[in-house]
Amino acid sequence: MTQVAPAKDSATTWIKAILIWAFLAFWCVGMLTGLMASSCRKVDDDPARKLSRCNLAISTAWIFPSDGQKGSIIHLERGIAQAQIGNLDAATVDMQRAILDARPQTPSYERLADRIAEFDPSSPEARVWTRLTEAATQ
Repeated sequence: MTQVAPAKDSATTWIKAILIWAFLAFWCVGMLTGLMASSCRKVDDDPARKLSRCNLAISTAWIFPSDGQKGSIIHLERGIAQAQIGNLDAATVDMQRAILDARPQTPSYERLADRIAEFDPSSPEARVWTRLTEAATQ
């Protein structure tokens, strides 16, 4: 006669399954955030596509709390995309947020300065940046 193996503890099996699925969900969101953030930082991209990628990177970044410095370049890039589309007020808000989040004398601040130095003076993002800096000096 064959013996039937005892049934496994179903509570333990369910807990393991829940933990595995939670880890996979966390990992997928992390990968999506990273991919969208790197795609958002591409310079030669269609503004509408760039804007959607930046929005997705910002909206999923809540799961990885940080002090804001890492997200400052994403806000600057979203501001650039907003300016290129013609949403100058939204671009101003995003660029202002990028500057406020990045602390002086840090790599994130230097990245912002390098990116801003690349602006073509006749571009919409340069006009928004000029308007923002003029408002800050008054």
